[in-house]
Amino acid sequence: MTEWTFDEIEEGKRTLARIKERGFPVPLDIIFGLTESFFTIVVECAVVKRFDHGPTGVEWQTLWIRRPSDDRYYPNRWHMPGKMQLPGISIPKMIERTLAREVGVAVDGSLVPKIGFFEDIGGRRGHEHQHQYFVTVPQDSEVKTEKGESHVWCNVFGAPPQPTLQPHLKLLENLRDFLRKKI
Repeated sequence: MTEWTFDEIEEGKRTLARIKERGFPVPLDIIFGLTESFFTIVVECAVVKRFDHGPTGVEWQTLWIRRPSDDRYYPNRWHMPGKMQLPGISIPKMIERTLAREVGVAVDGSLVPKIGFFEDIGGRRGHEHQHQYFVTVPQDSEVKTEKGESHVWCNVFGAPPQPTLQPHLKLLENLRDFLRKKI
């Protein structure tokens, strides 16, 4: 990272002073530009199916979706469903939108338990605060991805598909911890 010059800092101060003078409402482009400089809120969902095998135990499978080859940030990488939070939309609503668009399932986002938090400072999308949630779907749920991406169901306690996005390995770790406490 390069150091800010004195002139750049002074220009930033003048710009902030002009914004303060003009008062509200501040154009959304300016607000988004400023907040992106600090961090982005991301909602990630571990979508899970539970299979009860009677006396042999329970198997948990989680959904992985492959990003398209033309993806701007992570082409051909496997990930769990998630989206950056949009302005004015609550996290429960983001969960609902994410699952409807990326998986094709309807849920009440206010009932979805949070299983973790991850701060990704050096990612390609900048500084992210990733809020992680646990969602169960019926065994016969049919996945309908937003853009027809390929997807797989993998045993939660097995190896994830490769290459996997690094922050999603932390989500998988948090999911495993959550399920161990639940079992």
